[in-house]
Amino acid sequence: MILLAGAAGVIVAVALALIPLPDVTAFGGTVAWCGPGTTSGSAVGVKLNPKSVTEGSTTQSAAEQQAFISYCEGLANTRLQLVGVVGGASIAGAAMAIWVMGIPRSN
Repeated sequence: MILLAGAAGVIVAVALALIPLPDVTAFGGTVAWCGPGTTSGSAVGVKLNPKSVTEGSTTQSAAEQQAFISYCEGLANTRLQLVGVVGGASIAGAAMAIWVMGIPRSN
């Protein structure tokens, strides 16, 4: 049961890393995407290839585009930190439970 809970936590962490980042409201109230085209990429995708981040529009200045890319990288960093916490806590919790269950008890 404990191993199942640990495995579920790791599965949740992997899912968090791979599901798309949310669409965001960018400059001037337009909807923008942290990914290529008109969809947002995953946190892993944005982290590995920040140049894939577009706004779906080429009308923004270079400074605004760079600010948006930095914002999306921040979203990806936050998501990946959450992945680390969830995955690490799941593995650590399962390992501690296994360790405690394996300690012989004297009567």
